[in-house]
Amino acid sequence: MAAIIGFGDRGQKWARNASKAGHHVRVFDPNVEDLPKTKPYEHCELLSKAVDDARVIIVTLPDRIALQRTVLQLLQSSVDQDQLVFVMTKDSSVETIQGCVKWPESIIRLDGTALSRVKLHASATNHSDAVQAAVAIMRSLGAKPVVVINDAPSPN
Repeated sequence: MAAIIGFGDRGQKWARNASKAGHHVRVFDPNVEDLPKTKPYEHCELLSKAVDDARVIIVTLPDRIALQRTVLQLLQSSVDQDQLVFVMTKDSSVETIQGCVKWPESIIRLDGTALSRVKLHASATNHSDAVQAAVAIMRSLGAKPVVVINDAPSPN
């Protein structure tokens, strides 16, 4: 099951990718008017419902750190500590995003929606097994991820 948090253009692309890869997709957006009303996605009015039992969580909110901080903190209160969360942003580094949450080691910055050009940004805070799990999750969605640690490409 995949949870997409934020259902603008980027969220819709990731929802399509997850659905095509065979995942049941739940979507949550703070702006309920943006949510789909029909299948193939399950509309969730509560963030906690969207992420319940999710294998994949992708946050595609606007690039406003205050909004991202609020949603990520609420999200982490609804999942296990080791649940990876992919956060799409162009304006903030992975370290900035990780600094907003209780469990920074579970946050991976995601860059790109084209499956052939996905970058996973990790930091020294991320354990190597979490980075390997992130790569496996992205591959399960059909992506060919490149891992970037502290802005230096890393073999994966």
